[in-house]
Amino acid sequence: MSTGTTIYDIAKEAGVSISTVSRVLSGTAPVSEASRRKVEEAITRRGYHPSAIARGMTSKTTNTLGIVLPKLVNPNYAMIFTGASDEAQRTGRSISLFPVQSLETAEYDGAAMLAERSLDGVIICVEHIEPQYKDRFISSLKDLRGVMPVALIGYAPEGIPYPAVCYDLIGIMKKLVEYLTSLGHTRIAFIGGSEDDRYEGSRDVGF
Repeated sequence: MSTGTTIYDIAKEAGVSISTVSRVLSGTAPVSEASRRKVEEAITRRGYHPSAIARGMTSKTTNTLGIVLPKLVNPNYAMIFTGASDEAQRTGRSISLFPVQSLETAEYDGAAMLAERSLDGVIICVEHIEPQYKDRFISSLKDLRGVMPVALIGYAPEGIPYPAVCYDLIGIMKKLVEYLTSLGHTRIAFIGGSEDDRYEGSRDVGF
């Protein structure tokens, strides 16, 4: 077997999505003969042995969920993981943590990282995605959703039709500024980026 080869590499070489490769490997759904041939030829060229991932591509459940968290040193993300882990245990499931420094780095590809794991689904905690990375992020999510259910938490860019639990950062910031002004404070500083939703929220109340 070619070391380091992933299902994403096979999909890229065959010119198909990773969900198509998944269906070829697992036999869980119909695939056109042309696509099947491309995938099988790519597997042969790469010397790729699919048995290691086939277990995660079948209809069997593993009772294991994944959660992707950026910047785990942030106490907010630690609390999210704790809550997700507690709920998973309550329902008889386990949860695997996949920490990443950023969802926008060239090294990060959610589809490639998670597609080979034996997971029943994945939660991705999303920070603000800069416009230049949005298309790549959506494409990666689309590929990943072809393999397993995906849910987002934190921030969901427009045009991503996935289940999501989002923070209303603009609304939260409005309430914070309104509270401080109600106490009589008039000199309030905001430390953050100008493209941040929190900054927009503060501006909406005359900050």
